Amino acid sequence: MRARWVFDGTGLRAWLARRLKLQADHSGPPLRVSFGWKDGSDPFLEGQPLFRQHKGGWEWHAPLGNGRTAWVRLEQVVRRTKPDDGVHDLSGLDMTWRLHHLSAGPGYFLLGDAAALLDPASSNGVLRALMSGMLAADLAARMLRGADECSAAHAYMNWIEAIYHHQRKSLRQLYC
Repeated sequence: MRARWVFDGTGLRAWLARRLKLQADHSGPPLRVSFGWKDGSDPFLEGQPLFRQHKGGWEWHAPLGNGRTAWVRLEQVVRRTKPDDGVHDLSGLDMTWRLHHLSAGPGYFLLGDAAALLDPASSNGVLRALMSGMLAADLAARMLRGADECSAAHAYMNWIEAIYHHQRKSLRQLYC
């Protein structure tokens, strides 16, 4: 399949970035998120979702109805200072913050988490994904009308980086 541009919305997998071997800046603590559901309702939820911080991360619980509760837990991965004891718990997904500085280039745009990944405590990942898609589409339309592709890519990369650094600053305060 041929296309003038590829818009990568593959989220934390960042398929195109991996395919192009784009380097990512990992500027935050190593984080892992695990999730699931359990049978039984938690009375302390009173029918409402709950987000709470704890040392090194956060957890979220939400009633699903029919006596089930969804849960998500994010924790910082503790790096070992002792010799390797052979225990490696790598359950869950890697949510370490990352930024692809080359989030746009000749023929491509990385959207949302594929461009810049922050953990869900930033509370605006869906909005960031939608806005990055709208900006990339607008820039592509401008290029079809003759705008310079290099300038469009730089405008996009600057926007992604500004949003990432602003939200990263807020998250750092949350974890301090």
